[in-house]
Amino acid sequence: MRHAYTRIIIGIIMVIVSVIVFVKNSDMSAGIYLLAGAAFIYSGVTLLKKGTGKGNE
Repeated sequence: MRHAYTRIIIGIIMVIVSVIVFVKNSDMSAGIYLLAGAAFIYSGVTLLKKGTGKGNE
């Protein structure tokens, strides 16, 4: 379970960073951070839905 929450937290941080990078630089690297953050959030949520997060085995 902790593993899923960690992924969600990292994903949220990466999405926030992507917004900050986009506002300050309007750079394409913001898109990479956004995609990576979305992937982390998605994987964390799917782990929670399945109930297979670390510590829940």
